Amino acid sequence: MRFTPQFLDELRARLPVSEVVGRRVKLRKAGREWKGLSPFNKEKTPSFFVNDQKAMWFDFSSGKNGNIFDFIMLTEGVSFPEAVERLAGQAGVAVPEILETGTAGPSRDAVLVYRLPPGVPLSGADTADITDVTVTSVLRQVLTLRRARIAHGAISGDVLLVDPSAGTTVVLDFRNAISNASQYQLDRDLAGAIAATALAAGAERAAGAAAACLDPEALEGALQHLHKAALDPALSRPLRSQRELLAEVRQRAADAKSIPVPKLVEPRRVSWPTLIMVIGTLIGGWALIGVLIDVSKSF
Repeated sequence: MRFTPQFLDELRARLPVSEVVGRRVKLRKAGREWKGLSPFNKEKTPSFFVNDQKAMWFDFSSGKNGNIFDFIMLTEGVSFPEAVERLAGQAGVAVPEILETGTAGPSRDAVLVYRLPPGVPLSGADTADITDVTVTSVLRQVLTLRRARIAHGAISGDVLLVDPSAGTTVVLDFRNAISNASQYQLDRDLAGAIAATALAAGAERAAGAAAACLDPEALEGALQHLHKAALDPALSRPLRSQRELLAEVRQRAADAKSIPVPKLVEPRRVSWPTLIMVIGTLIGGWALIGVLIDVSKSF
């Protein structure tokens, strides 16, 4: 069984090494790291260290080191797929399985075929089936990406696969994803998740989940982008018939968190002067190339 790189990154971001290791090893804080007795050797002086920032553990008594997957495989004697499934269970996420990989087309673009876990798009789920756990799981998935500074770039109910019976969510379609994303991009993703849950479950439940899951700073950043112009077009279309929905969510979420309703931030657009400058640069570049070609022909 093979797994998508995005899914493995999600598990790493969702499960700090100290949390995984701490289930088997008694850890104590030591500066920026954690330390404890080696699970591989009997010792009296701790030589086992965990660094959450590096997402690694180090055992100096045995010379072993690794990530959360290595730790589970070594301590529980399981294969890599089994370790992934156990960690996914700890994280409360469903496991997508890669079926085939390859290339296609004249440019040999990468192709990834994988089996989706059970569920339906949030945009197509029955409101009566969507529990508060499901609404919360949507936000937690986006928060997981946020902690890794990954912006999905196109959050909507169409790319959020939910399983109401299990209360789990899987984020799909990372074609627009950006690593090392800016705060602006991360806040827009959160706003998209809140809007998607509001359309599916209503303003009150979406606002309540947002206030419960997000710290004041993250909530304020998301609410600044919670208007139709800042959201993915897949969200803008259903919002046309519910013009007051987002305003209600903003007010309810701010009240629940006891923060002022933040001022809306307009989407960043290219200004006319900037556009004219770019076009002028391109024209000038082509003109220079033409001159160089003429000069080369004269020799």
